[in-house]
This record gives sequence, structure tokens and C-alpha cells, in this order.
Amino acid sequence: MKYSRQQRQAIETAVDRILSSGVFGQRSRLRELLGYIVGEELEGRGDRLKAYAIGIDVFARPVDFNPNNDSIVRVEMARLRQALDVYYAGAGSDNPIRIGFSRGSYRPHFDTAPGTPAAAPPPMLSRLQATPSLPGGWLGFYLLGAAIAVVILAGLWLLTNRQSSGTPDEAQQASDRIPVVVKQFHGTPGDEHSVYVAEIVSDQIVSALARSKSLSVFNGTADSAAAGHQAAGAPDALIKYLVTGNLQVEPDWSRVTVELSNADTGNIVWAQTYRRGGRFITVQDELVRTIAAELRPQIYNAAKRAIAQKDPETASAWQLYLQATWSPGETVNSLAWQKEQLALARRALELDPDLGQAHAVLAEKLSYLANLDPASDTEAARNEADYHARRALELASDDADTVFNVAVHFKHEGKIAEAAQAVQRTYDLDPNHVLARLLVRFKNQICTTPTASAVRAAIVYDANLSPDNPVRWVTLYWLARLELNRGALEDALLYARRSLQIFASPAVSLQVAAILNQLGRTAEAIALVDTQRVNWPTLDLRHYASRVIHGECDGRPRTPLVRKIYDDLADAYENRKVPNAAQ
Repeated sequence: MKYSRQQRQAIETAVDRILSSGVFGQRSRLRELLGYIVGEELEGRGDRLKAYAIGIDVFARPVDFNPNNDSIVRVEMARLRQALDVYYAGAGSDNPIRIGFSRGSYRPHFDTAPGTPAAAPPPMLSRLQATPSLPGGWLGFYLLGAAIAVVILAGLWLLTNRQSSGTPDEAQQASDRIPVVVKQFHGTPGDEHSVYVAEIVSDQIVSALARSKSLSVFNGTADSAAAGHQAAGAPDALIKYLVTGNLQVEPDWSRVTVELSNADTGNIVWAQTYRRGGRFITVQDELVRTIAAELRPQIYNAAKRAIAQKDPETASAWQLYLQATWSPGETVNSLAWQKEQLALARRALELDPDLGQAHAVLAEKLSYLANLDPASDTEAARNEADYHARRALELASDDADTVFNVAVHFKHEGKIAEAAQAVQRTYDLDPNHVLARLLVRFKNQICTTPTASAVRAAIVYDANLSPDNPVRWVTLYWLARLELNRGALEDALLYARRSLQIFASPAVSLQVAAILNQLGRTAEAIALVDTQRVNWPTLDLRHYASRVIHGECDGRPRTPLVRKIYDDLADAYENRKVPNAAQ
């Protein structure tokens, strides 16, 4: 459709008024989205306004972008419609031209407000209404119809053949992901606004989860995707997990309940209720990020438990990788278990030498063991870890989980600058990655004395997590580290003890022991180390202080107090009184 100069000017003025109204706030993506869609329509390219083109042109998705797996376009279009509704109900109520979208379409339509003289129809309209003329009269129409029929039949054959056979790469990709359906969330019955917002929230969660390369995420209506049914858009992937939710929105508070269930058994795998104060629109984005960040590890862990029930000899390389990777809440604290995970990663690479995810896990495991097991701290092991980290980034630099495991490897190696860069890259790939969201805030605070505002930010982040979130052992451990860098031993001990209650990892146990010893409670510190050495019999405090604490900041020393308390703990443990076995 062509637009006259007068029509274009009127529409562009309408867009300018919307953008200057502030209805989009700081949401630059909505501003860019509206400008792009209107611009394409005015330039005669409205037929290109499909989810794929918008995802690539506006949201910088890669060329293999699949709108069925990543609903970013649906989510942002729903938010755009919502923002326009708010605008025309208020500041834009007197606009002579209104921009809208038909349901299910991304092409804009431009309507005149009541009482506004209608603009002349574009000249293209009469051209479309004219009777077509073809050479050859009725013979021409016959030949044209025959040609169209041939094209349609050929297209149907190709489509059917493609759907039934599929390429090996597509089949492999389907088997290397966890199929999840997010059903449309329920709003409050009878409340149209609540129902509408619930639909947007469920779409946002789909988009957030789809960032993971280990998940195949699909939209489902509130009554679709029953257990055992196949996911729409994924004929080769049987649904394994369902996400459902209920949303209640009140003027000054809101509540979202989310459930993850096993599609085969109907059992509830995980459930959580989130309550926020204030207007929902002001907390919506933070709430969705928190839900997605907490939901994804639960899906991973459920899949890992299911895979663990199978014969490991029949597991695929990807399944072995998933079993080997660290996930909050599914970790066993022992040297033997870590070596088992290392063996799983090696087996995965035997089956698929180009599986970048497995390379990243292997790099992380090798460097972790080098820190805690002196026998594993060899030059050959460190070189091997570095090789696998490089290989992982060569093969899967667009996978947030891969890049994060490489970041953890760098952290274990004491390469804090490289770790910070990899954490930032993880966050760029997936802003909902639960640990990247934390570490990206404090990546520059490890080797320095943090500001009070940085500590407050960490406290707020931890408070926004669900109380039973297993990730909190990491957030509380990092809070203790920040307080240690400030020299606040009592505050550090408070957070470290809370972390220890969730998961008594070697790092947390030694952190608590070092603080206790510094506070004169040496007997408690030694008892805690002895308990840890039951699971880590080769744990050497002198090696840990030298390898981890002194070498953690690219060769730069950490704050003197931190170095001192770990050295003092090593001294105290070496000089402890060991009971005489003969007595």
C-alpha cells in the first residue's frame, strides 16, 4: 500500500507524539519496535512484518532464530499494544490518528479518531479493485490456474517431506534439549485486565527460558499440552515438563503462583509463590526475571534426576554433559562425586568431541579439583583445563551455560579479569541466568574493598530470591566475601553461617572456619575443617590458602586481612593437637 506525502506526515507526527509522551518510559526496545514497524509499513514493506524479520531486525536475534522457541517478538508486541492502550486512554485521547494492530498481526493499521475527517484512500486501493487483465483471455486464466496448482502441490509435498523426515541436525537438536511447555497463565476470573496481563507474563517467561540452549520452550494455551501430548511446533520432541501459573493483580500488590510438573506423571516438581508490593507494571520485569531465573535450574535438576535413572551406557553425549554440569541443589559435597562428574564429562567428549558444553564443564571440573585436591594440581591438569576452556568458547560461544562454566574455570584459576569478561558475556546472552545476574554486579569487587552501596545491592538481590532457593548458598557466600573484604568479621560470619546451612561446600566451610579462628574460636574452626575432610580427605589448608586465596586476583594480592585469616587458619590446623591413637 502506498501513502501520500500528507498521509505519511500525519502518521509520522502521530509516532513522534507517542514517543515524546513518555508512555514507553525507558523501554528503548518498544520505541525502536514501534518506529521499525511503522517505517516498514510506510515504505511498502508491511508484508515483511513477520516474527522472524522483527526478531532479527529489531532484537538482533541470529539468522537461525525460531519464533516458536523464542517468543521475544510476541512478548514485546503484547507490551507495545498494552502501552498504546494506556496512551490512547490518557495523553493520546485527542490524537487525530491512532496506531493499532489486529489480533494475531504485526502489521499496523492507522485509524482516524472520531470526528476527524477521513483521509482519501491511497491510490493503490482502486488499483487493487480493478479487474485483472491477462493475455489470451480465458486461456490465460486457465494457464495461470494450472501453474498456481503445480506450485501449491509442489510446496505441499516439500513441506510434508520436510516435516516427516527432518534433517539429522534438527533431530539431534531436538534430542539435545529439554522440552518444556509454558501454559498460558490464569488471571483472576472475571477480571479481563488480569487475564490479559497473565497472558503477557506467560509469554515473557517463555521468552526468558528460551534463552537457554538446553531447553526447547513452547507456548501452550491454558487447556492444551496435556500429559503425553506432543508440543506444538516440535513434532520430534515429547513434552516432559509443564509450567503453569496463576496471577492476581490488585491496585497496590500482586501475587504470582508458579508450578513445574512432570508431564508424564502429573507430579508437581516445584512450586513457588511470589508476592510484590506496588503497581504491577513497576515490578513486572523484575518479577519475570526472578521467576525465570529460579525456574530454569529446577527444570535442569528434574531432567538430571530423570536421566540418572537410566543406564549411563545408553546416555547420549548431551545427557552426560547435563549430568556432569554443576547445578544448584543437585550437588554432592565430596571429592569422589566431583571425580565422577569429571568422568561423565570425559565420556561425553568421547561420544561427541565437538560438544562445547562438555568442554566447558571439563575445564571447570579440572580447575576446581586443582584448588581442593593437591594431587590434581599439576601442570598437565592446568594445561588441559585451559585447552578445554578455549575449545568450549570456539564451539559454543553463544551458549550462556557454556560461557558461565568457562567463567567459573577462570575464577578457579585466579584469572579474575577473564572471569569478569565471561560473566558479562553470560549475562549478555541470558540476563535471566541466576548466577550471572548476581556476579555481574560484583565482578569488580572480589579483589578490592567494596563500597557500602555494593553490599546493600547484594543484600537486596539475595532478599528478592525465594527463601528456599538453593542458589542462596552462593549469594550468601559472596555477601560474606564482600564483608570480609571490608574487614567486618562478625557480619561476614553471619552470612557465611547461613550459607553453610544451605550447602557445606569446602569454600564455605573454610570461610567460616577462617573467621571463627580469627575471632578466637579455634576449636570450632578445627572441628569444622575435620568435618569437611571426611568428604575431602586430601584437603590441604596451606595449599588452599596459597593456590586460591593468594592466587585469586591475577597475581595481585587480596586485602591483607583476607590473606591473613586463611594463613592463620592453616597455621592453627597444622599446630592442632592430634589425639594419640595409642591412648
